[in-house]
Amino acid sequence: MSCKQQNQLELSITGEAVRNAVKSFTLSKRYTQIMVRASILNILYRRISVTDSCLRIKKYDNIPYVVFKSLKNIEDPLLTLYLSWIGGIKDAIDKNYLAEIFIFMKKDEEVLETYRFGLKYNTEQKNENQRTFKYVKDDTLALFQVICDLDKMKKLCKGTKLEIEFTYSDITPPEYEPPGFAPAIQPNCMKIDPCDVHLGTLRTGYHKLTCRARGLIIDERALTPLPAYTEDDEFKESVDENKMDVDQEVSTKLNNKRKRSTSPNKKIIVHEEIIILDENERSVKKGPNNGNKFNTSNITISDCQDDDNNATMLSNDLNDSCRTAPNTATAPNMATTVLDCVCKLTLPAHAQTGTIACGRCGRRCHVPCCGFLRDEEAVGAEFYCLRCDTNDKTMSSFSASDANLVAIIRLILHHLNKTKTLPEDIMELIDEPRKKMIFTKLKEFDIFTIDEDTKKGVFNRSNLDVIVPLLFNTDNSQFLN
Repeated sequence: MSCKQQNQLELSITGEAVRNAVKSFTLSKRYTQIMVRASILNILYRRISVTDSCLRIKKYDNIPYVVFKSLKNIEDPLLTLYLSWIGGIKDAIDKNYLAEIFIFMKKDEEVLETYRFGLKYNTEQKNENQRTFKYVKDDTLALFQVICDLDKMKKLCKGTKLEIEFTYSDITPPEYEPPGFAPAIQPNCMKIDPCDVHLGTLRTGYHKLTCRARGLIIDERALTPLPAYTEDDEFKESVDENKMDVDQEVSTKLNNKRKRSTSPNKKIIVHEEIIILDENERSVKKGPNNGNKFNTSNITISDCQDDDNNATMLSNDLNDSCRTAPNTATAPNMATTVLDCVCKLTLPAHAQTGTIACGRCGRRCHVPCCGFLRDEEAVGAEFYCLRCDTNDKTMSSFSASDANLVAIIRLILHHLNKTKTLPEDIMELIDEPRKKMIFTKLKEFDIFTIDEDTKKGVFNRSNLDVIVPLLFNTDNSQFLN
C-alpha cells in the first residue's frame, strides 16, 4: 500500500507545545497527535529492530526518544508501514472519531504483545482550566520514561508480524473510513484479553490519552526512576464530575463489547501486516484467567454486580521506577515506584508509595503490596518476592491472578489508612471489573462509602482495623517472621 510522504513529520516534544496544550481544544489536539505518533514510533523502535540510520535521538528533559531525520528515501519496511498509518490516525483524531488504537506484535498468529492507546475528547470543554503545564509535562515525561525503559527487555523474535487496528466512538458515521484503512474481517481486538499493564496517561483538559499493554512486557519490565515533583497538586476534580465520567466510560466499554462486530457506528479497521525479522527467538507464556475469587479468613473477593454509585474518577498518573540493591526500602518522598510489582500498576509519583527490594533477586515491589501497612515498616525488613519463595505468608496462599488482586486491595487500604480518602489517581489505573469489585467490598465491610446526600466519601477506620490483619502480614504493625 502506497503512502504519501511529506518532508517533515511533527514528532518533537517542546516546552512551547506542552504549554500550549492546555490553552485550547485545537492546540491540545495538535499535541495529542504528536504524542500518539511519537509514542507508537518509539514503542516500535524499542521492541522490534529497525534501521536506525534514518532516525535520530532527541531528549525532552533528559529522557531520550527517536524522531525521523528526514522522510526521504526511507527503505526500512517497518518505518514505511508506520508512516502509512499516520494519515489515518490524524484524520480520525481530527474528526474526534478515534476511540482506540491497537498495535499487535504477533508470531505465527499468536499475539506476543499488544499496545492499546485509548482516546477521550472533552468536546464540551468542561473543567479544561484545571490542567496546567506542570501536569502535562509530568504526564509526558512519565510515558516517555516507560517507553524508553522497554529497551531493557530483549527485542521480539524473528518472524514477528506487526498489525494495527482502530475502534471508533459512537458519533462516527457508518460510512467513515480513514485514509489507508479498510474494515477488519476478523479483528484481533475482539479476541485478546484486556491490556492490564498501565504505561501512562496524558491529560490536557481537552484530551485524554491512555496507553496500556499486555504480553511479554508483563514478565520483564524493570524500569528506572523519574524525579518526583514536590509542588502541591493543583489539579482537583469533584466526585460528582468524576463519577459521571467513569459511568460514561463503563457504559462505553460495555457497548463496545456488544457492538464492535455488529454496530456500523463501532466499526473496527485493520491495516496490512508486515513481517519484521529479529535475531532472537523466544516463547510466550499466556497470562492467567482473569476470573478472581479468593478467601482470606472471612473475606471473600469475587466478581460482583455493577455498583456505579460508588464510582469516582481519577486524576493523572506519573510513573517512577527503579532497581536498587536488595534489602532496602525507599522512603515515599524519593518516589521510586517500581513497575515490577505483583499489582502490575504504574503508580503516579505524587502517590508517594514506598518500595522494597527482594532480598534474593533485587526486584522492587510496592511496600503495601508486599504486606506492610505502613511504608516505615519496610525499612530494613527482610522480604522475598513471589518469584523467590516469598516470606509473605498471606500472599503465598493465592494463585497468580488472585495475588494480583490482593496486592491491589492492599494498596488501596494502605492509602485509606494514610489519607482517609480513596487514591483516585491509583483507582484510575485499575480495570473496571476490579474497580467495581473493590468499591463493592469497601461498601460491604463499611470501610469507605459515598454519602448519598453530600456525595462525599465516608471513611470508617475502626472497620479498616478489623480487616487489616486478614490481608496484611501484621503483628502490632510488624512483618511476621
